[in-house]
Amino acid sequence: MRRSADEIHGDARKVAAALEQGATAATNGAASIGSAKEAAIKLIDAAIDDGFKVNDDGSVVAPQVFSWLALYGIDVLAAQAARDEMAKSLSVLICSALDAIGREDDAAGKAIADAFSTLPTAGKPGETEVFIGSPPGGGDNAERTNAASTAFEKVFGRAPASPTDWQTASALNPNSYLDKNQGVPPEIVVSRIKPVPGQGVVRAGLFIPAAEVFNIPHDDLGDNRDENPHFDPESSRVSMLVDYENGLVIARQNPSVGDTGAVNVEAPDVDVTQLDDGTVRLQYHAVNALPPFKSEYVPEVLPNSLAEVSGATVNGDLILTPGDKGVVAAGNIGNYPSLEVYQDDPSGSTRTVLQDAANSGSPVGPMMNLPFHHIVGDYTKSLEDFQFYDPYLGKPLDIWQSTPLGSVDNPPVARRY
Repeated sequence: MRRSADEIHGDARKVAAALEQGATAATNGAASIGSAKEAAIKLIDAAIDDGFKVNDDGSVVAPQVFSWLALYGIDVLAAQAARDEMAKSLSVLICSALDAIGREDDAAGKAIADAFSTLPTAGKPGETEVFIGSPPGGGDNAERTNAASTAFEKVFGRAPASPTDWQTASALNPNSYLDKNQGVPPEIVVSRIKPVPGQGVVRAGLFIPAAEVFNIPHDDLGDNRDENPHFDPESSRVSMLVDYENGLVIARQNPSVGDTGAVNVEAPDVDVTQLDDGTVRLQYHAVNALPPFKSEYVPEVLPNSLAEVSGATVNGDLILTPGDKGVVAAGNIGNYPSLEVYQDDPSGSTRTVLQDAANSGSPVGPMMNLPFHHIVGDYTKSLEDFQFYDPYLGKPLDIWQSTPLGSVDNPPVARRY
């Protein structure tokens, strides 16, 4: 049935009125939510600046008071008790501020929904799906792209929308796609950090260049590749990423694979410390998930694996310092495996920060080189901001308390110093 001009004009007026009402509701809601968020952020930043850990649920954990401070006349127990009490008070304030954000968000959503509920059926706005880019290694694999996007949205509450977002999304993807991994997922740990806008993301890959390497009783499969500025996060033993745009550190340990087809994975042990200028220190330690003398064919003969006992693990200390010309890397890293570090700016351009080839690309490389380390960059100078020499103990000690990377479901927040 044809509609009259008056009916059409009437619907048009309803649409215009609804849009105006919706715009007003959105504007007012954004202002209210913004004020609530600003209040919460101020409280959280103040707590973090004072050394407290703030969890995603708003609960606050007091920093540890080191026992060696007693050497300087400080009552350690009293100081710890005072910090614990302060943490309780901060928890109440921050949780209240976070609840206020939720209330304002709900109110704004209801106001907007009420505004558009008066629209004629044919005039209701539909949903538009926006898709920008794809993750490294994703190519035309829609399943992998969607999994990466979902993992990113789980952490940040939005879909990836830039080249650097997609690098982070790819590292967060909780699935394995290489045939050799047989679907066994990686272990991923994360921590939130202070963003440093303009620095993009820094990606580090620790990879085995050989196709196979010696192990007991059976050999392990390597990554079988050279340095690659666009490496897939799955093509390394351990991949680490510092997202300076969104404020997140990621460490991903991929499955270990034996030449018999055995597959296993362990979580990497990574601590992060961040200075107020954005400098990030990563202290990493990863154990082969198929270590010597632990297999379905050989019974365990040691209380710990031979790798743990001998110190033959992938470990090191990497310091990343942002600057006007990009990030500079320094560290004390293992002679094995190979290490590569790249920086992607917000537009997606990539620069090489560090390429440090393993001392040996042969099958016996791990056995001969894992226990040994060497310095890259100006490590001594970079370390000065993180350590001091304690004359009582006769050795350097860390000044700042690091934060262990934790669950993607509840990322810890790194302290800033």
